[in-house]
Amino acid sequence: MSPDLEMKLENLHDVKYIYLCLQDGIGTQLAFLHDLLLVASLNDWKILFDLRRRFHGPEDRETSVKQLFEHIHVQNDSVVTSSSEIDAILQHESEATLAITQILNRSNSYLEPYSFHSIVRATDLNETFREPLAKKHPRTNLDIFDILLFKDELEEKFQQLKPLVADKIGVHARFGNGETLLHAIDTHPTNLQRMLIPPTAFFTAMDQREEGFFICSDTETFVTACKRRYPDKSLSLDRSFPGPGQGAGHLRRLLSKTREDLGDFSPLQHTLDALLEIRLLGECTHIISNNSMFTWYARVYRHIPSTSLSFADTQLSISDLLSNNKEVALPGKMDISLIGNLIQSDTPVIFDIGCNEGSSARTFT
Repeated sequence: MSPDLEMKLENLHDVKYIYLCLQDGIGTQLAFLHDLLLVASLNDWKILFDLRRRFHGPEDRETSVKQLFEHIHVQNDSVVTSSSEIDAILQHESEATLAITQILNRSNSYLEPYSFHSIVRATDLNETFREPLAKKHPRTNLDIFDILLFKDELEEKFQQLKPLVADKIGVHARFGNGETLLHAIDTHPTNLQRMLIPPTAFFTAMDQREEGFFICSDTETFVTACKRRYPDKSLSLDRSFPGPGQGAGHLRRLLSKTREDLGDFSPLQHTLDALLEIRLLGECTHIISNNSMFTWYARVYRHIPSTSLSFADTQLSISDLLSNNKEVALPGKMDISLIGNLIQSDTPVIFDIGCNEGSSARTFT
């Protein structure tokens, strides 16, 4: 543990609340909420589970959060989800609140109005809270979907699809759908690595299986390609996707210049679809995926056997990557040693991920 982090966490007896407000995908949100619930139960803390940063676009953020929890019931008194209640607690008791953020030393407008007890980077909690507590208190003691209960139509849809995926292999491909390079690197290098795996690597793994597939991805063209390649063996949700090349759902605004660019995409429906997929993956017999927290529930909590795909390095020059100063389509491979140089550049680089032999995700078949 770093001295700075140790100093921040040495007086946690003054803490009453944990403020969890991340822009991460819903799989990461669920994983942190799951393990922080163990922390809260041992310390009599409350978790301020603020999902407003996940929502963006035409809908008002507070309205989206309110509508989300019309479909989900939180069955735990330690979790606060109401935006107005969270704001009231932060306004009056921020000094008794431990805030969790993705990146330190960067302006976070949602944190700036308050004087928190301390602010900790989310990934640093692995060595302080999450991993040690998970070892002492097995994850099997707490199913996150016993805390976040599906209601009405969402639960009915899960129950209808559950027997259909029970004999299938769950496939989740996290390509980014045009996610920006600098954001992919910002939080962890594995974010970039998982995006550079070619779709053909999934096909190679899938071709070896006789079972059917439950297909999930942040890139719609991959789902379409799977249906064409395995027409009698593929099942997928009729779900909400951002437009081609506009990023993963929770990052879509990073690639949109105006609200009009967002079109008909609904972050609320996208979140509901993602929750349903995550839970259904936990009912499959096996998981094929690249590195993503989207499959955390299936792999870690439900202990579903899994095949994890990684990418093989290919040497590419900086000039090749930055040649047109705007966008580059890669063949799905990149030498990770180039990352340091690219971070230093102000040039906006966008990876058109979901490609085969360098072809665009928009035309990949």
